[in-house]
Amino acid sequence: MHHLLRSCLLGFLLLISFIGRSQSTPRIRQAPAPEWRLPVQPGGHMPSAKTVTQGYFVSLIDIQTHLEKKAQYVHLIREIISPTGVQYGSEVSVLFNPAYEQLTFHSLTIHRDGKARMVLRPEMIKVAPLESERDRFVYYGLFSASIHLEDIRKGDRIEYAYTITGRNPILGAAYSDDIYFTASDPLPHRHHVLISNSSRALSFRSFNQPPSYRTIKQGEQTVYEWNAYDLKPISPEDYMPAWTDAAPHLQISEFNSWSSVVDWAQPLYQVAAASPALLQLVQEWKHQSQGNALAYLQQAVAFVQNDIRYLGIEMGDYSHQPHLPEQVLRQRYGDCKDKSLLLCTLLKAGGLPAYPALTNTINGGELNRLLPAPTVFNHVIVWTSLNGKTVWIDPTLTSQHWQDGYYIPPYGHALVIRPGEKMLQPVAFAHRGKVQISETFTIPSPRTPDSPARLYVESVYSHNHAEDLRNQLASQSQADLEKSYLAFYQQTYPDQQVESLDSIMIRERASTHNLVTNESYQISNFWEKDSATGQSILTIRGNVLANNLRELPRVARKYPLALTFPYELEYTIRLKLPEDWNSNTDSWKIRRNSYEIDFTSIYYPADSLITLHYRYKTLKDHVPVEEIKNYRADLDKLTQELNYQLSFNENASTQAGEFHWATVLIVLIAFVGFGWLGWRAYHYDRPIPIEREIDPPLPIGGWLVLMGIGIALSPLLIGYDLFSSPLFRTLTWETIEARWPNQKVLAYGIFYAELLVNVFLICSSVLMGILFFGRRNTFPFLYSRFLVLRFALLLADAILIEQLLELSLDKETIRDVLRTLFHAIIWIPYLIRSQRVQKTFVKSDQNRLSSNDEHVSVISSISENDASQDRPQT
Repeated sequence: MHHLLRSCLLGFLLLISFIGRSQSTPRIRQAPAPEWRLPVQPGGHMPSAKTVTQGYFVSLIDIQTHLEKKAQYVHLIREIISPTGVQYGSEVSVLFNPAYEQLTFHSLTIHRDGKARMVLRPEMIKVAPLESERDRFVYYGLFSASIHLEDIRKGDRIEYAYTITGRNPILGAAYSDDIYFTASDPLPHRHHVLISNSSRALSFRSFNQPPSYRTIKQGEQTVYEWNAYDLKPISPEDYMPAWTDAAPHLQISEFNSWSSVVDWAQPLYQVAAASPALLQLVQEWKHQSQGNALAYLQQAVAFVQNDIRYLGIEMGDYSHQPHLPEQVLRQRYGDCKDKSLLLCTLLKAGGLPAYPALTNTINGGELNRLLPAPTVFNHVIVWTSLNGKTVWIDPTLTSQHWQDGYYIPPYGHALVIRPGEKMLQPVAFAHRGKVQISETFTIPSPRTPDSPARLYVESVYSHNHAEDLRNQLASQSQADLEKSYLAFYQQTYPDQQVESLDSIMIRERASTHNLVTNESYQISNFWEKDSATGQSILTIRGNVLANNLRELPRVARKYPLALTFPYELEYTIRLKLPEDWNSNTDSWKIRRNSYEIDFTSIYYPADSLITLHYRYKTLKDHVPVEEIKNYRADLDKLTQELNYQLSFNENASTQAGEFHWATVLIVLIAFVGFGWLGWRAYHYDRPIPIEREIDPPLPIGGWLVLMGIGIALSPLLIGYDLFSSPLFRTLTWETIEARWPNQKVLAYGIFYAELLVNVFLICSSVLMGILFFGRRNTFPFLYSRFLVLRFALLLADAILIEQLLELSLDKETIRDVLRTLFHAIIWIPYLIRSQRVQKTFVKSDQNRLSSNDEHVSVISSISENDASQDRPQT
């Protein structure tokens, strides 16, 4: 905040300083109206009083421009029709720029009861600086000449005229402008005149059917005259694109091509050699980048974007001409022109081609429809090339990171200021990011409504969205951010109490430069009682997406609908239910020319989990009028899914608690079958060398201790997963049948196979434990096969569920498969190569050992005799 105040204060002081140096008190002249103007007789019809705002209207706007004299004459008549009009219509105000304009008042007349009263006196004119865009750190040097009229009454007519002489010299001799035939209130008569030398090659382009003009020859001059009567204001609609221009207007330009605009701009944007101060930076960055052009580019862009703050002193020539790069470096501030020329100079000094490029932040996509002219641009960016690939850079953006390029807003087209450039270039706005938000609700049982729900939110922001969040964090405290996030969820659930459980965690992923935020909340009284049915009801509201949609009234629309562009949101809501639930599964996609919408809801019976996944992506910055009907229908369809409701009643609860006895019986039979196979495997022996049978087994030690812990816990963990599975409940199987009505047999087979796999793994784990702690010689062989088989079974189960049943794999399943693979990779080579393993697991099946006792004892005695013979004699 202090930095912002200092910037504003500095800018204001610079403005006052500039004004003081140029002309501290702009002088307003008073003189008769110019003789070159055309006379005009006010026409049209007076509007109805109910169509007039603020109690007055303008009955005549007369604007006449003389190109050779660089003068514009303005004549207006204002009608006061109510006391409100007296309040709002009793001041005359004219804006001008004293750096290159001279304001001359001609007349100010009050008409009342058929009488005219001249009231203009020099002392009435009050002049003061006016900067309407100080909040954007832009200063134009404008002044306001105001006259506060005395004794204004209802029914008065105020008529005044003035001329502004002078034109910004930086624009050169060629003329370009726009004439609009509209007004904010009903306008009976609008009159425009343009006087130019007949030698001027003026081009005209019409938009939205403006009135035609007549031409008059006056010696060497041509007069163009337009009259428009009874103009109606254009009623704006909600969410109109900024570039929407429904007003009838005419573009006039003396520039015959875009190359002529380049010729005008080149002297202003000459990329010269770097000054000594700039060369010091260049040499430092070259040394740090060690010949890497990309590394040098990144350092230059980061410096101009982040270390040169945005501040525009756009007065006089500097309305279109940038300041010198060494001046911008010294003062450490500049506008888009200044920052772009500075960056081009730094890049050129580093061996990269770079040129400023003119564009328009509002209607850059429409530039190719306009006549060539400098006045159609309002922004400057940078064109450069890296390894033969075009790179666009906006130096006024901040906190950008290179990710195969820099994010550039959808400016549409730009005119690169370089020799020989003849056409507008498309500005490719690749590298647009997206927002991924995941809300996980842990829902309490409706039987304990006083228990709070838990909400955990993870948001991932990439590319331009990460940049926006960085800028937001730089301009406000984290405490304010946490308050705004908490307020969002409190507004989403106004009937519940939402509390933060912890501070927001914000981290940056170095590899991708994505920003990740984590939030946690507690929501009290999440379940609500329906007084009519007695049911407990819970509603999940997807307001994260809803807030990015445009809700339209059910009325006919005349103009396109603006969309946030570019924008892509992947929004997932996970509902961790307290028990089995009867949930529908749905999936659909919408593909339009302007946007895409995907929705999927999935119920995971094994985890009592519902996931709602939404994807919304804009492909254009607007929806055309002819597609608004489809948009409304699509919005209705999506809105229904954004309010997801759960209901609870005792009947469903009782049914959910019932055992599915067929499943219980199948599991019991499986235990018997796999138990018998385990008994057979237990009595299996592998032939081993005779010398290994003689040596006593080593005790379990070393890495085998860690293996033994895992083997001991394995049947307990798998058993817990099996017996806590909702597949033992009747409601789960009814949900499966409802979810896959046409694939019921397949779904039953896959889920029963999953149960049988778990039974097999439990029995096998118990067998592995017996063999391990019994130090049986078959353990290394069987355990290695067990690890491979376990991985194969889990992987096959995951693939079948995803491919055949089209269920997305959750993170826990993926972790189980990867964990099993990791165990196999670690333990199988160890079992094959370890000497301790070979000397530990040497015991045979005890039933076979009894038949070999005599053989073993004979060998043992022979070994003892041989050993005694080798002892030294005493």
